[in-house]
Amino acid sequence: MRINLHVVKSEYRQAVDSALECLRLFGIDMPAHPSGDEVRAEHRKMWRNLAIGRSKGLIDLPQDEFSEVRAAMRC
Repeated sequence: MRINLHVVKSEYRQAVDSALECLRLFGIDMPAHPSGDEVRAEHRKMWRNLAIGRSKGLIDLPQDEFSEVRAAMRC
């Protein structure tokens, strides 16, 4: 709600700060202003994980395994 309030009030910096704070509650630490090198490194890591099939089998996990991920995605 706090993030949405900041967005409605055009307080985008505070909205990002609130979103990052929320993600930290789930153990996800992201910089507010990643460098180009950081973004490229994460992009490469994502594609490497997809290429070796780490995403396979996710479809077979029970829904409750993703409750924290879904909550984090709402941040």
